[in-house]
Amino acid sequence: MTRAETDTTADNPSQVEMDQPLVVVPRENAVFWMDRHGFWNNEGGRFELKKIIRRFNTAIQKDTGGYFVTQINGDRREKVYFPYEDTALFAIDIQIQEILIMRLNTGRRLPLDPDKLYYHGESLYTVAEADWIKFSERSLLKIAPLVDFQSEPYIFHFKEKRYPIQKRILTGDAS
Repeated sequence: MTRAETDTTADNPSQVEMDQPLVVVPRENAVFWMDRHGFWNNEGGRFELKKIIRRFNTAIQKDTGGYFVTQINGDRREKVYFPYEDTALFAIDIQIQEILIMRLNTGRRLPLDPDKLYYHGESLYTVAEADWIKFSERSLLKIAPLVDFQSEPYIFHFKEKRYPIQKRILTGDAS
């Protein structure tokens, strides 16, 4: 699978947007955040409008300062580093075919490597390109038939192979 086939992130900003002055909003000044379930929130509560949620999710990017979203606010472009409780990336759907494909909240599609499954508490994670990705409730329901929860460690079964699910060591990055 090529990057072009798997990467369905939002289009790059237009040149007009890039020419606007950039204002960087640090994490502590952001007025929105992502909770441990991958839901966007602000002081008014959880975001409800699907169009806004999709816009925020597809705008997630990462640089050396962490995860951020960009938005146009009047005549300026804002780069807002946002707080999140667990991780900013979530596997929101899984396609079970010859290979396993995850669809992330960002819109990106990535192959799922069963050797890179981790658990912490009741949550399941994977890692890709040094980023932790948490499985949403929907994606967990899709792959639950492939997991043996009776064994210790848990075992993921795919294509007649057994993959032990490792315990996640909680660190800031996946390296």
